[in-house]
Amino acid sequence: MITDPIANMLTVVRNASRAGHDSVLFPASKIKASICKVLKDEGFIKSFKIIAKSPSDIKIKVVLKPDAIRGLVRISRPGLRNYVSHSNMTEL
Repeated sequence: MITDPIANMLTVVRNASRAGHDSVLFPASKIKASICKVLKDEGFIKSFKIIAKSPSDIKIKVVLKPDAIRGLVRISRPGLRNYVSHSNMTEL
């Protein structure tokens, strides 16, 4: 059981990017899809697609841009919450 699915998603994307993979596939959720939308809007990934093989097996496929993601860190996590205003987000 994964206790922090968002951190797991970010780790999968970061590792795939570092390994030079073209795309990555991971279990889907609404919040993961929203995070992928932000990553696409900000230009870090080419695209993403939600793939439903069956009602219980829904995945998100992310097509990565080469060298767009060099490092990826989750600052606020379940064990340590960090709250910042939107204007200070780039300083992290």
